[in-house]
Amino acid sequence: MTNDRTHRVVDVTAATPVWLTLGEGFNEGWHASADGHDLGSPTMVDGGFNGWLVPPAPGGAPVRVSLTWEPQRTVDIGLLVSVAGGLVCLVLLVIGGRWERPLPEEADGIELATPLAGLGPSLATWEAAVAAVAVALVTAFVLSPLWAMLLGVAAFVSARWRRWRFVVSIGAVAGVALVGVLYVVRQIVSKPQPGFGWVTRFEFAQRVAFAALLLLVVDAVVEHRRSRRSSRSVSR
Repeated sequence: MTNDRTHRVVDVTAATPVWLTLGEGFNEGWHASADGHDLGSPTMVDGGFNGWLVPPAPGGAPVRVSLTWEPQRTVDIGLLVSVAGGLVCLVLLVIGGRWERPLPEEADGIELATPLAGLGPSLATWEAAVAAVAVALVTAFVLSPLWAMLLGVAAFVSARWRRWRFVVSIGAVAGVALVGVLYVVRQIVSKPQPGFGWVTRFEFAQRVAFAALLLLVVDAVVEHRRSRRSSRSVSR
């Protein structure tokens, strides 16, 4: 019989329908089939476990029941997408040098930049408004209207006034650091047990992580736009 983390197989022998109980916290992600016949999602039994009513086989023969953790397929797809994204980033790093603009001959060396202020001119009001609306719509769909308002304002002021770039650049770094601290503190204080339910104990940090990631994207897009405007003004 199989006893993996995401797949279990067991033979059930009974003359009448019996309840098969999986002694893990109830979760509709588990799916069962008996001799190839779908048993569907589990029913909560025994105070919080997963249960399926298994019909008997003709003649009292054993019924082979297969239990599968369905969300694992989505996780596997996500891992493949992440690996593909990492490979794309590596390819861009390798060939990206061919697209870089050469430094002017009079440049003496590399000039360090600060993340506290934009490296180019401030964007026009309409451009800043477009960035703010786009960020607000995405945030409202994923998080909530309150988060949408906060991130939308941050995107607008950082794009409209170059000296306010720190709102998104420092805010993104602070958000990532805060998520790390929250995870460590939660693990030390409540000591959640390992298993499929471990990640659910940290759902409160997911909003902060998404906000930090979105701020990083806003900062990159706005600075790219600023650099293009700066290059055009220099070429003129």
